[in-house]
Amino acid sequence: MHQSMEEYIDCVLVDICKRRFACVSDQDDVKTLECETMDEFMRVLELCQAFLPEESVLWVDPAVTEATTK
Repeated sequence: MHQSMEEYIDCVLVDICKRRFACVSDQDDVKTLECETMDEFMRVLELCQAFLPEESVLWVDPAVTEATTK
């Protein structure tokens, strides 16, 4: 059986709060990209949206914590 040496991006997890992208391949390999600026983040996001199907760009829920009062 012939196995391909190529990997393809299966989906991208987008974390707006951390300005981070986690690219998950079809072989379940994960590569993480952390952007230093919001401009860099937006450019990477635009590339993901341009080249991947909409259902392959997944959004991470923001971490929300409730303030506690004393």
